[in-house]
Amino acid sequence: MVYTKDNGETWEDVPFEEFAHAGSASMAYKFHEESVDAYIATFDLGLIKYTIDLTELGTPALEESSNPFVVYPNPATNTINIKENGGTVTSVAIYNNLGQQVMKPSSEKQINIAQLDSGVYFVKIKNAEGNYFVKRVLKK
Repeated sequence: MVYTKDNGETWEDVPFEEFAHAGSASMAYKFHEESVDAYIATFDLGLIKYTIDLTELGTPALEESSNPFVVYPNPATNTINIKENGGTVTSVAIYNNLGQQVMKPSSEKQINIAQLDSGVYFVKIKNAEGNYFVKRVLKK
């Protein structure tokens, strides 16, 4: 994610942890052929731009994935599964597109998301080494 404080003249990277607690009043979206730019007006960071790659939506080929974790199915309706693909899950949290934590599931392998509204969510996975991985999930 990137942000600007000078109306888009310059953009700087912002780590997810910093964005997760940013206060926001409004959002706008710009749709492209294979992506969506989400512009989020925050109180403390200025304007944040997050590009969502729409070509990645779908169920991945699990054997071909080089990611330490695979989240599937995507899009999902009631449950999502986290497959360890070389990494070890120690904790999981789910955030909405405003960066607000909406779930801290007790199960780290199969998560019931039926109560969530339809939309884009971010699954933040912590591994045994203390590193974080964020996976985007579309809830139908």
